[in-house]
Amino acid sequence: MKNHFVVISIMIIFLIPLNVSALTDETLQEWLMETSGSELVKIEYENQPHASAYITLRNSNGELVGVSHVTASEYLEHPIFYAFLNEQPVIQNVTIEGTQYEMKVIPAELNIHPAFCFDQKGMGQGNIHDLCFFYTFTSKLDASFEVKNQKHRITAFSGLHHGFLTEGGDRINMNWTALIPIN
Repeated sequence: MKNHFVVISIMIIFLIPLNVSALTDETLQEWLMETSGSELVKIEYENQPHASAYITLRNSNGELVGVSHVTASEYLEHPIFYAFLNEQPVIQNVTIEGTQYEMKVIPAELNIHPAFCFDQKGMGQGNIHDLCFFYTFTSKLDASFEVKNQKHRITAFSGLHHGFLTEGGDRINMNWTALIPIN
């Protein structure tokens, strides 16, 4: 059942550029190899990073057609994750039940090209009255970065939500709020 759910769930990937000027290409290549194929860690304890996001969906006319919320249930436990988060500005420091956190807000946007039905075929895609759409149950906050003229991507956070439909021309905005333990 779990495998079917994963296969059926199509993930929207939001790419956030990672400024890698402070890291060497060699370090990033090593980290990329370390994280290749690695699984995300389940968020279970207060001393782990936490994140959630509000998703707004607008159609091709700019009209608001939906709002959804996602709470991350997994994150990438690796130094590249923290390198990505260190590039994001701290909004404020907060203390929750004795644990101190840095709060960071990370906006992401995805514009769905009208021809996306021709570009991607697979699970989660459907057609009703000749209108192509995707249904989505998982959202991710991804970081993209470039090493030696090659683009790479890591998933920082991932979470399940109730699902929504998108079609060509839609615009999805997500504002992720991350709490990173500092003590």
